[in-house]
Amino acid sequence: MKRTGLILGIVIILVCNGIALIGVAHNRAGDPAQTIELTERELPLVNSDPENTGVDLRINWTQAPLSPRASSLDQTQLETAGFSFPVPPGARTQDFAFLPREAWVAFEHEGQRWEEWRRQAEQAKQEDSTAAVQTAGPSPSGRGSNSWPGLFLVDTSKDISDLRSRYPDQGKYLIVRAVLMARTVAVKDSKTGEITSYKYSGRVVQIMPDVIHVPLPYSRLISSLKPRTEGEPRYTVTLKYGTSLEPWVSAVTLR
Repeated sequence: MKRTGLILGIVIILVCNGIALIGVAHNRAGDPAQTIELTERELPLVNSDPENTGVDLRINWTQAPLSPRASSLDQTQLETAGFSFPVPPGARTQDFAFLPREAWVAFEHEGQRWEEWRRQAEQAKQEDSTAAVQTAGPSPSGRGSNSWPGLFLVDTSKDISDLRSRYPDQGKYLIVRAVLMARTVAVKDSKTGEITSYKYSGRVVQIMPDVIHVPLPYSRLISSLKPRTEGEPRYTVTLKYGTSLEPWVSAVTLR
């Protein structure tokens, strides 16, 4: 009986591994759907258990402008992503909430908007501003502008082909699946205090997948590096997305 159970367990493991390998082969068959080079700013090392010899990177992005209430996504973009806002007149914002929604998002890598944001953030830091700087991942408080991720959220859609047609440059735009959240702010009349309208904003709370395993021999190049907190990025990663839109590391270069 024990022997039968052992054999069955081995068979299940082999079948699962075979299915996984078939999925990987299918994803990487043919030309990749996207190829982009990102640096350590966007793909920092994931802190893992010391007993774990694997190397993983987490996709990191700059989330919003300086103002903590500023939106990375406006109402039109949220509606394009599938949100609807049927809020009755006079309703209080605490009376309703929007469930998270999956959609496709486009990040611009080290583009003009990110450069402008970085300059404003550096200026605010130098002036000892109290404005908050929001990013996906650890807070960049006290860090130089070179430490902030170069991926800047620019657009969203329910249809990936829609985004690819508007942002065809694979080397500049990363298009991935993401989870979005929307929020509402009531606009009140300054004299009566009555609600006259609503403003809607949204942000990305997760991209899928957000952790990428680094295989041999590339993992050897960065496995000895300590977590980075400041300064210029120490490596560049070539990331490819296959037919199933699953990413893999195709090259790592130390800088």
